[in-house]
Amino acid sequence: MAPQPTIEPMRPNLEKFRAVLPALAVVLTAYVYIVRERLAQAPDAFRGFGFHPSALSTASVQVKAHLLASIVVVVVGVWQLTARKGNLPHRVVGWFWSISMLMAMGSALAIRSQAGTLEIVAVVVLVLLARAIWLARSGRAGEHARQMKMLFYGATLSVGLFTAVPGRVTWMLFFSGA
Repeated sequence: MAPQPTIEPMRPNLEKFRAVLPALAVVLTAYVYIVRERLAQAPDAFRGFGFHPSALSTASVQVKAHLLASIVVVVVGVWQLTARKGNLPHRVVGWFWSISMLMAMGSALAIRSQAGTLEIVAVVVLVLLARAIWLARSGRAGEHARQMKMLFYGATLSVGLFTAVPGRVTWMLFFSGA
């Protein structure tokens, strides 16, 4: 009888975590600073925790489209990061995610008529998305994976965090209701 293989427990890759720690610290520090500043301007920003769909009633069509596309990007992105890679479902879901990201960035650019920080980020995300697709089509799976993770964590989660500040629809949707 052949010996049974030993199964190694999964261990987190601390080197990757240490590499992202400075960026995470900068993002969180900036977020706390911005929220603190906004809370000083709007002390009633915490009127009511919970889900307030009424906050969407005054939002523009562009904001509603952006919110919907962004939710799809996050949900599908989490699934895509945890699913098996390189097979047909991965490619189909990847195209769906890319189209959703394109819609999220397109609607972000349509929200305001003047360019601000978030609009510049949207253009950069579109360029990085095009590069990530090109990397996949070129057979450079490792670089494609890194680029897509950077897009997901950087563009989706980090930038999404900055849309949830007092005075913005995302904040009103979950914290103030008005």
